[in-house]
Amino acid sequence: MEVILLDTNIFLNVKNKEQQFYEFSKKLLDFVDDGKIRAVLSVISVAEICAGYHEAGEEREKHDFMAHIQSSPHFKVVNLDPSLADYSGKIRAQTKLRLPDAIVVATALIEKARAIATHDERLKNASSLIKVASARELLKSLQA
Repeated sequence: MEVILLDTNIFLNVKNKEQQFYEFSKKLLDFVDDGKIRAVLSVISVAEICAGYHEAGEEREKHDFMAHIQSSPHFKVVNLDPSLADYSGKIRAQTKLRLPDAIVVATALIEKARAIATHDERLKNASSLIKVASARELLKSLQA
């Protein structure tokens, strides 16, 4: 089964119904829920998503999100350990990415993800290490 790392913004596109990306991000998440692909998430992304729920006072929605990613066999949340931290530091030095983004990239590489699904152009700095693509681009390649 294909493994794709989902960046924070894939979830936020759907949560916030962002017109430009909603349709494709939603479809990518549906692919995960339907078991067509396996999603990897960095614990950093989970923290960023939860921060948004907390800021909006959406405790029930946060609870539902956490319950879903923890109970689904198609999502894997990867915690930060010393080895991943070291690898993230190396990637940050190589790519000049912000540390949270370097942790996301390192997570994808350690989990042998085929690609990172994101709409964050800065992550393209890691394109020499792993495929970085939008939800739309990934859906095209998955449906081909």
